[in-house]
Amino acid sequence: MKRLAALWPVFFFLFALTFAAPDSGPRGVETPEAIKARVQKALDEVAKEPSPRVLVIPIREDIELSTAVYVEREVRRVARDPFDLIFVDVHTNGGLVSATWRIKDALVTASRRDGVPTVAFVNNKAFSAGAMVSMSCDRIYITPTGKIGAAMPIEWLPLGGQQPKDPDREEKMLSAFRGDVRALAKTKGYPAGIAEAMVDRSLEVTEVVIDGRSEFLTKKDLTNRQRELGLDKLPAVERDRRMKVGKVICASGELLTLDYAQARDVGLASGVLASQGEVFEALGIESPVVRVAEHNWSEVVFGFFTTMPIRLLLLLLGVLGLYVEFKVPGSGFPARSGSSAWDCCSSVTSSWGWPTTRV
Repeated sequence: MKRLAALWPVFFFLFALTFAAPDSGPRGVETPEAIKARVQKALDEVAKEPSPRVLVIPIREDIELSTAVYVEREVRRVARDPFDLIFVDVHTNGGLVSATWRIKDALVTASRRDGVPTVAFVNNKAFSAGAMVSMSCDRIYITPTGKIGAAMPIEWLPLGGQQPKDPDREEKMLSAFRGDVRALAKTKGYPAGIAEAMVDRSLEVTEVVIDGRSEFLTKKDLTNRQRELGLDKLPAVERDRRMKVGKVICASGELLTLDYAQARDVGLASGVLASQGEVFEALGIESPVVRVAEHNWSEVVFGFFTTMPIRLLLLLLGVLGLYVEFKVPGSGFPARSGSSAWDCCSSVTSSWGWPTTRV
């Protein structure tokens, strides 16, 4: 018993240690100001490096599955070949939703898990999926001719043509996509209402100044914000003093696309700059060691076979091979060739999914 009694301080110390364990992450949701401060601190650390290593990932084509594989491969490079900054050069009309979210996950993981800040440079246009990829980065810069937005998802058949109209299916898809985009914007400190209006044309976004701070809110967000701050219980004079409703940024029925000035004014873009070098200068980065990512041969081949013209060609070759075999039976070569073309087309179609949702 005496030996056990002598061990009680050890048990007490271990018990107390479990409650004194350091917190593994922040409790609650970060405010946009806190997110921006954290990102600025990370970028300041990069600027302190004498020759920071920068990984530049150009996305200058429609975003397909091959693009997602390419970006994921390059982001994984950060774990084994440390870089100080990931710089995504965006110039795209959009692409596949599935590929877009894979790119989003890769960039968010690089920032959170690996601690590498990410910067998007909208080099003229970031439409649709390009807008989502840009908002996956910690900071966005845009050129003086840049545009960003128009990200409503549309279901396409893999061999061309839109899906037949189904209001219930479309609303379900849009609701899920709207929630994803809203969560992404909040995670990165961008205006959630602006991001949602790029996806859903039914939303109206208004600039509202609350206690001297501009916010961009949908009608639903405005009502919730008033309740959150208790403004709905104040007398009209006091409420009008604290909250001023400004101009409409996006009217209901319009899909939001921002030019360079609007993107800067609503707080989506941190600045309007003409070149990659100007972005480095704005970040305080001197003498960066830049590595520009490139597609490897397998990604190029995969991307080639997943284009619409090639898939249609494979389908036609399959039909032609079977037609020739029926007309001139015996050799079997046309049938085997047609079957191979159909198998290839089927494999490509399966990799896309059925149907295909694009933004």
